[in-house]
Amino acid sequence: MPASIRIEYYGRLSALRGIDHEEFPAPTTQPISQVLAELSRQYPPIGAHLSRLAVAVDGRVVGPDTLISPGATLALLPPVSGG
Repeated sequence: MPASIRIEYYGRLSALRGIDHEEFPAPTTQPISQVLAELSRQYPPIGAHLSRLAVAVDGRVVGPDTLISPGATLALLPPVSGG
């Protein structure tokens, strides 16, 4: 099985993708920003939302320059609204 990361989609992103998670090819350690750029390229409808996300790796909120390695889980967390 090729190396991958698990991507979890929440909120609007889950609706746009039609799934709540997937295994995404990631053969090497790379910045999260690179993963997001590839997601945007492969799935243009979610691309417009990616700049407003919070991201978490293995349950810890991190920035887009953080490195992610095969086997990790990347959660894409859209802004929350409400009152």
